Amino acid sequence: MKTFSFTGAKKIVFGKGSFVSLPEQLAEQKVVRPLVVLDRNLAETGFREKVSALLDQAGMKYALYDKTEPEPPLELADEGTKIALKNKCDGVVGIGGGSAMDLAKAIAVLAANKAKAEEFLGLNRVPGPGLPKIMIPTTAGTGSEVTFTSVFIRKKLKKKEGMNSPYLYPELALLDPELTLSLPPHPTAATGIDALCHAIESYTSINASPMSEMISLEAIQLISDNLRTAVHDGSNIEAREAMLLGSLYAGLGLANAGVTAVHRAGDSRERFSRDGEGGDDGCPASRQQPVQDDDRGYGRHLPGVLLIEKGDRSLFPGENRSVPFFRDKGGMKLWPVRN
Repeated sequence: MKTFSFTGAKKIVFGKGSFVSLPEQLAEQKVVRPLVVLDRNLAETGFREKVSALLDQAGMKYALYDKTEPEPPLELADEGTKIALKNKCDGVVGIGGGSAMDLAKAIAVLAANKAKAEEFLGLNRVPGPGLPKIMIPTTAGTGSEVTFTSVFIRKKLKKKEGMNSPYLYPELALLDPELTLSLPPHPTAATGIDALCHAIESYTSINASPMSEMISLEAIQLISDNLRTAVHDGSNIEAREAMLLGSLYAGLGLANAGVTAVHRAGDSRERFSRDGEGGDDGCPASRQQPVQDDDRGYGRHLPGVLLIEKGDRSLFPGENRSVPFFRDKGGMKLWPVRN
């Protein structure tokens, strides 16, 4: 067995109703004046007031930044950093999907290191720790609450670029399945497919370890068993809980084993698109085969746990689209699907 390591968020809290413990979690991190980074659409649903009421009741001073948009442009990181510095914030809370959490993680390291966002793009270019970071996902998708990456759009260059550094790992991932109950069917499906891609790619990655494989496989199982239910019965808390746990596991697998070439292919497809992660016609892994030969000379095959068949349209109700996976006898193999 090869030597491996396993990393992630320093602490994970998971459970229904756990969001209300946010003031306690902030106190544990010795944060007294947080910057709360909110997804813009989420803020408009009344969540801004919900967060404010919770922090006000705890007597906390805080600043709100709710301009996060899907696939955030790099400029938002610098804008949010200015707000954090102006308000003398000593911690950052990211609430929303992957975009809000990516933005929050970036602001935390930029504010602490007094830097511009462009300086930290690339691998290991963050020189030191950031402000304490608490990430709270409201979708079962990206797993950003436990990863060391923040991804941004470079509008002028028409491409994605990321900050990748261990200093981006959150101090705390706070996961409350109840926060995902109001997510509509389409983003539930799209973010669920995104999490599924992360689980598949991290499992089939040649950098996978016994520990990451175990977690990635469990993610595949959880998402496979619960994605349809979460899409068609969004109030089903058991399905939402399983999806959020699957997304968390997929994020841990992603952070430790990485992704395969198809993830980069997906980024290329989105270069001129604003649909965002998982928002097009399914996982890029369904279009190219990510299974790579391992050191024993044969491909890593996925067990037959996925529920999605070729031509299955049930994940996107009312839309003429399909998720082009198909099942092979004895297991799942992801072959190219030619339209």
